[in-house]
Amino acid sequence: NPVVSRLADRFLGVIIGQCGEKHVFSMIVGGSDASLGSWPWQVTLYNNYNHVCGGSIIDQFWILTAAHCVEK
Repeated sequence: NPVVSRLADRFLGVIIGQCGEKHVFSMIVGGSDASLGSWPWQVTLYNNYNHVCGGSIIDQFWILTAAHCVEK
């Protein structure tokens, strides 16, 4: 489908960007900042003071996150 192909090319161009340019892209549309404590089961995982991934508190000992967020 040529329309889908053109849209996909445009979308990929936004995601990939140009060589040497830092990519900043968000899939959140029309969102707003959450106030501190409004989602108490959500956590952020940091490495060297940089946000790496998010996670969800399962209980006092476990946080669920994606596998690529942690080292082996």
